Amino acid sequence: MWKNDYQRNAKTHFGRKNNVQATISSKNARYYNLPYLMGIDDDTDIAVFETAVSSKGDMTELGKYFYPTIGIMTIDVDHTDELKFDDYIAEKAKIMEGMNNQGTLILNMDDPYLSPIDTSQFKGDIITFGKDKDAIFRITDYQFDSSGMTFWIEYKQSEYKGYIPGLGEHNVYNACASAAAAAILGVDFRYALKRLSTFYHLSSHFQIIEGRKQITLVDDTWKSNPASLREGLETLCRIALPSQRKIAVLGRMAALGRYADEEYEKAGHLLGDLGIDVLITKGFIAKEFVKPAIEAGVNPNNVYHFSDVDEMKVFFDSFLIPNDIVYFKTAGVTQRSLKMSSNI
Repeated sequence: MWKNDYQRNAKTHFGRKNNVQATISSKNARYYNLPYLMGIDDDTDIAVFETAVSSKGDMTELGKYFYPTIGIMTIDVDHTDELKFDDYIAEKAKIMEGMNNQGTLILNMDDPYLSPIDTSQFKGDIITFGKDKDAIFRITDYQFDSSGMTFWIEYKQSEYKGYIPGLGEHNVYNACASAAAAAILGVDFRYALKRLSTFYHLSSHFQIIEGRKQITLVDDTWKSNPASLREGLETLCRIALPSQRKIAVLGRMAALGRYADEEYEKAGHLLGDLGIDVLITKGFIAKEFVKPAIEAGVNPNNVYHFSDVDEMKVFFDSFLIPNDIVYFKTAGVTQRSLKMSSNI
């Protein structure tokens, strides 16, 4: 059981030589459990599923359906409109109960949210990955290429080189975790990394589009939560040239509940810390980015707010200039909805 990109990476490893049943896109809600279960038959070699945790009982119910033997756990602030964060972590940890405290648990050693989880009752194998020097699958280095990430992993005293399409450090972690799962299931590690080079991302996952007039668009609008926004902004700043204006178009982050004020403040400060040149917000709630962003150094004269897409189209017609890079992280405002703009 694992989250979307981990799950899709893992499917890439197994799909060529095996009959794989897997989560479709991000369709991971409870009501998909039964159809996915019914899709497993005598010809199924491997089943790879993403688990949604948005309320109490989600992980427990899924364990009853699938009885997983391998689990990859990821945690960040999300779906906290229904759960307190401590309860959210506790629900995630129930993956071990779903595995009957057996099998193999794969954990990111660099994730601070995993450290409080009690694994003392887990009787299976715990496999670790990350940059930490003690990780079993240790990420030793990575670099940004034109459309993907080249990375190096140390495993069993040997170093392996891999490549995965898609930009951002998070893609390296996803690749490492899924390759670890493949190795546990007996796939040659070098072959597992080779298979990752054929991985394809879903649309609107940091998707780079070359617009008109030498303007670069980044469509990262699939979903907005603190983790994905942080990764998106950091990746934007890694790929932007010194000559480019970095423009962030942001909408609200969903499902934060009582943690919303804190997370908007963190995100706003990040905008300033990263040196975002222009901040554009869309929708009433997204205004919460503005104050902390200005406090952190974003020029208030370069902050704009819009209530609807049509206003933004008109604004972009006169505002965007050649060589701009525009990052979209807001539902309903993508390169598609703005395609009538003469600049996009």
